[in-house]
Amino acid sequence: MRRRLALAARDPAEAHRASTPLELLFDLVIVIAIAAVTAAFHHALAEGHGAEALPRFLLLFVTIWWAWTGVSWFASAFGQEDALYKLLVGAIMTGALIFAAGAGSFFTTMDLSWGLLGWSVMRLALAILWLRVAQQAEYRTVALRFAGGIIAAQAAWFVLYFSTVPASGAAFAGTLLCLAIEFAIPAWAQGGRLLPWHRAHLTERYGLLMLIVLGEGLLAASLGFRALYDTAPDFAAAATGLAGVIIVFTLWWVYFDRDHDLDRQSPLRAFLWGYGHAPLFAAVALVGAGLAFVAEHPGRAAGWALGGPLATAFALIWALRDRAFIMSRVRTLLLSIAALAFALAGAVSAGVLTFAALSVLLLAGRIFLFPSQTDNQEVTHD
Repeated sequence: MRRRLALAARDPAEAHRASTPLELLFDLVIVIAIAAVTAAFHHALAEGHGAEALPRFLLLFVTIWWAWTGVSWFASAFGQEDALYKLLVGAIMTGALIFAAGAGSFFTTMDLSWGLLGWSVMRLALAILWLRVAQQAEYRTVALRFAGGIIAAQAAWFVLYFSTVPASGAAFAGTLLCLAIEFAIPAWAQGGRLLPWHRAHLTERYGLLMLIVLGEGLLAASLGFRALYDTAPDFAAAATGLAGVIIVFTLWWVYFDRDHDLDRQSPLRAFLWGYGHAPLFAAVALVGAGLAFVAEHPGRAAGWALGGPLATAFALIWALRDRAFIMSRVRTLLLSIAALAFALAGAVSAGVLTFAALSVLLLAGRIFLFPSQTDNQEVTHD
C-alpha cells in the first residue's frame, strides 16, 4: 500500500517533456481567476480608483499565481499522473474555481469568506501530494517540510480571517504576513537542495501562463474593434484596438524571442527566476486592464495605466533573461531604454497610440538594428 501511494520523482533530463492535458485543464481554471481579477481592476480604473485598487489587485493576482506555481513546480518534479494524483489535482481545480468565483467580491470587500475555503482546498490537496512524495526515503525530509509548511500557512490564514475585520489595516498587514509565510516554504523545505524539476517543462509552463495574461490584452483590443459594428462606427475606438494588438504582439515577441535563464545548477537563480515572474505576469495583466480602459474610453489618456505596467514588464524581462546573455552593449540596454521610455510616456499622460509607436520602435530595434542570431552565449555565473 505504501509503495502504491508513493510518488516517484520524474527524470529532469527526460526528452520531449511537455505539458499534459491535466496541466492544461488546470490552466483553464487560472484563466478564469486572472480574468475576474483583471476585469475588477479595469472597472476600478474606469471609476477613477485605480491607485486605490492597485494593492488589492496585486494581492489577489499574486495569490492566484502562487496557487498555479505550487502545482506547476510539483508536477514538473513528481507529476506521475495516476488516478489518485488526478483526483487530487481535480480537488485543487475545484478549490481554485471556488476562489475565482469570488474574485470580484474579494476585490470590492477583501472579505475572504468562501474564498478561504477554496484556498484551503487547493493548498491541503497539494499538501497531500507532498505526503505521497514523503513515502520515498530520498525526498522524505523535503516533502514533510513542504506538507507541514503548507498546513501551518493555512492555519495562519484561518487565524487572520477570524481575528481581523476585512479591508482593515490589520487584515492587509496579516495578508502580507501570510503570503510571506507561503513564499518562504520552498526555500525552507528544500534547504538549498534542487528537486528533480524539468527545465524545459517549467519554461514551457511559464510561457503558457504568459500567453494567458497576454490574452487579457487581446481581449481588451477586441473591445476597440467592436466599435466598428456600431450603427456609426467609432474609428477612434478601433484605433485603440489596433494599438492594443501592437503592444501585446511586442510583449509576446520580446518575451519569447530567446530561451530563458532557468538554471538547474543554482537554487538561488532558480528561485529568483521563478519568483521574479510574479510581478512580470502581474504587469502584463495590468497592461490588459489598461488597454480595456482606453478601449472603452478612447478619448482619455492612457498615462500610468499603460506606462507603469509596460515599463515594469520590459525591465523585468531584461532582469530575468537578457542580462544573462552576452550581447552587444546597445542591445543589452535596449529593453532598459524602452522601459524608461514607457515610464516617461506614462508620466506625461501619453495616449495609447504613443505606447503603440514606442512598441514598434522597440520591436524594430530588436529585429533590424540589433539582431539576436549570434547572441547565443550565456553569461557564466560563478
